[in-house]
Amino acid sequence: MDSTGTRSASASGSGRGDRGMVTAELAVGLTVVAMGVVGLAWLVSVLMLQARCLDTAGETARHSARGDTAAVQRTRAAAPQGATVTVARQGQVIVATVRVTARPLGGIAPQVPLAATAQVHLEPGE
Repeated sequence: MDSTGTRSASASGSGRGDRGMVTAELAVGLTVVAMGVVGLAWLVSVLMLQARCLDTAGETARHSARGDTAAVQRTRAAAPQGATVTVARQGQVIVATVRVTARPLGGIAPQVPLAATAQVHLEPGE
């Protein structure tokens, strides 16, 4: 305390060494938030691609079970870019599988191999 009864800056512990602490903490905090947003965007894009693969597999299996080759070709063409679509008959069941390697966020994030399989019983008379 000085002669007027107030504390000096050095006595209260808020000297020059604390300057910029809020700025540094804010920078670290914003970096963590940005990384979290990028991670969430990566996860959402992978899940959306998985859903597209599942839809394509289901549609392909249904059209194959009905014997609609034109519709099968349309669903194969609508598959995610780079996907491999296979159709196999196992007894009275059609199995369609879609495989793709997800490259979310333009390939700057880790790649994820995805696969979806759908099974449909053959339509009567097919």
